Amino acid sequence: MKYFSVQTKDSCLSIMFEDSATRNSFSVAAARELREILAANSSASALIFSARGRVFCSGGNLSDYASMSSAEEGMKVNNEIRSALSELSALPIPTICVVEGDCFGGGVEVVSCFDHVIAASHVVFALWQRKISLTYGWGGGSRLERRLGSSLLRNLSLST
Repeated sequence: MKYFSVQTKDSCLSIMFEDSATRNSFSVAAARELREILAANSSASALIFSARGRVFCSGGNLSDYASMSSAEEGMKVNNEIRSALSELSALPIPTICVVEGDCFGGGVEVVSCFDHVIAASHVVFALWQRKISLTYGWGGGSRLERRLGSSLLRNLSLST
């Protein structure tokens, strides 16, 4: 595994995001690896997800988009990541996300996939997409709206 480490104990699956070179940015390759992990561990009875380092997830890996020559290529990458996160969100088992590092942009979309989120008191969650004219590209906006309500999500989206 390149992006994640995986452990199982008593049918509980633990996944740790470990891409310190990119401050745990979520790339299309990480999405593919996550899908492989979920498929290989479909008999798990619970999932605990965490990340190593000061940053839980720095958002999308912009190098995925830097060399693209068309909007269609960007949509393809977004759709692939969205699909992986939709699978994660739809797991029929309890899912827990332990956040001990800051979480930015697409990282908040990753966190939105879990049933329960436990965050350290020092953690910063920042929805900065609007500052560079991006929207939620991976389905996190819908998930966050269902959890937080549209008024609170709008306020958070415009203030961070």
